[in-house]
This record gives sequence, structure tokens and C-alpha cells, in this order.
Amino acid sequence: MRQLYSWQAYKAELEFLENTESGIIPIKVKASTNTKAKSLEKYHPEKSVLLSANNISYDTEKNIYYCPIYLAALRPWLKLYSDQSGTDAS
Repeated sequence: MRQLYSWQAYKAELEFLENTESGIIPIKVKASTNTKAKSLEKYHPEKSVLLSANNISYDTEKNIYYCPIYLAALRPWLKLYSDQSGTDAS
């Protein structure tokens, strides 16, 4: 079973930090379609996930995987990020 952690600093937080074989993946959760995430901008992760009410998409410039909240249990970002690193994180 994977361990999940959270991170919080002054006016910024990440709901989950998932530790995988390909590295730590910060996961931000937004309850609406507004996906502005100040904490991801402040944290500057190499890769990240933003769960929201929006559809699946991927921002190649920021390396952010956008995923609808209802798919969170399937963790589809693990396949994407493990393919990028050349390791299996599932």
C-alpha cells in the first residue's frame, strides 16, 4: 500500500504527496473547474497532478496532469509519469 503525505506552508498547500518509484508526485485537489494552483507554482515540482471537475488533459510545458476527481482512485497519472522516467511506478 502506498503512503500519502501532505504539505503546507504559508498560504500554500498540497493535499497529497505520493511517493512512487519514479519520484514524489504532488497532487492538488480543486473542487471546481477553477484550476489555478498557487501551491504548485510555489512548490515548482518536476511533475504534478491536479484533480478537479475538468476533463483529462496534460500540460507539457508545466508537466501537470489534469484529472477529473472521479478518476482519482485509478491514479492514471502513474502510467504517464512512469513512462517518462523509464521505470514502472504501478
